[in-house]
Amino acid sequence: MLNLLFFAESPISKKEAANFVECSINTLNADIETLNTTIPDDIAHVDEIDRKLTLRAATRINFDYLTAFMISTSHLFQLALSEDFIVFCDELNPKEHWAQHDFIISDFPLPEVTDVDVLVWHMPPTKRDLADLDMIVRAKYGTIE
Repeated sequence: MLNLLFFAESPISKKEAANFVECSINTLNADIETLNTTIPDDIAHVDEIDRKLTLRAATRINFDYLTAFMISTSHLFQLALSEDFIVFCDELNPKEHWAQHDFIISDFPLPEVTDVDVLVWHMPPTKRDLADLDMIVRAKYGTIE
């Protein structure tokens, strides 16, 4: 949505924005509220006038800065920096883990791979991996409802 609004030459209807990001109007409204509470007004703000959306961004703000700000303030980024996540990564053994799922060949000599490398390459996690990560997130941030 940030991309759509940042580069739009004119206001975008809420329906068009919802279709673009493939969500409902209710989800779009929630996302707008999250953006507006996360990003300080002097950086950027999503405005709605007559069911049309615009992104009001400070002149010194470019899209890369805005994207970096959103990533660096996200819960997942903060979790990745936390000691809990480092402990979680140390407990996994990615080479054997991915070899079990035919993502890598277990007989092929690979350099040491860290779990962060695995996450960066977007390899699909198992249900157990997701359950472990969910447990860490709930312990750190509580239940998300």
